[in-house]
Amino acid sequence: MTNLLDALLNADANETRDVFIKRLGMNITVKEITLDQFNEAKEASVSITGKGKKAKQHVNEAKMGAVIVSHGVVDNPFTNAELMTKVGAMDPIECVTKTLKVGEIITLMNEILELSGFGEDGEVSDELIEDAKN
Repeated sequence: MTNLLDALLNADANETRDVFIKRLGMNITVKEITLDQFNEAKEASVSITGKGKKAKQHVNEAKMGAVIVSHGVVDNPFTNAELMTKVGAMDPIECVTKTLKVGEIITLMNEILELSGFGEDGEVSDELIEDAKN
């Protein structure tokens, strides 16, 4: 029987996965993201409207997905100055949203989250969204 230490020592810490994007006719290689990168995605995607007791937090799932994709794509093209200039993006996150379609972002985000330990389908659950709000 393997103990936790053995399992952790033998775990693949740098697992990647190829995700085929039909529109581009190619695979995009993704990797897991770190806890800090995940927290950055949560912080970047939460906004507050109203004040006092009427204040409500909203999670912009598209922005969360774009931040996750910007961190989880191997050989990240979204930081390339030429690409950013061509699409008129101010930062890598905006570059993701200007170069990929919504479905492509969601597909990549789900794969990245799965590699990062979120369930089999990598989906952002309601619990995760609630955690992002808090």
